Amino acid sequence: MAGEFRNLTPEENEICRENNVVPKGMNVVLSNDRCLWLLNHTTRDEIHIVFGEKRAQKKAVPITAQG
Repeated sequence: MAGEFRNLTPEENEICRENNVVPKGMNVVLSNDRCLWLLNHTTRDEIHIVFGEKRAQKKAVPITAQG
């Protein structure tokens, strides 16, 4: 796996903790509105967190605010 990795943001750290994933040693491979893909550089394990409906509903824009 080649490419650029970055450190987790505070929000991504929180997502990890909500899903019982220890963020220590993790770097972000991909992050978007549907998933979070992490790489543990010590073990080379890949962790994929695919967001469910609850997270999508939290980020949804209310119909009245859509204009």
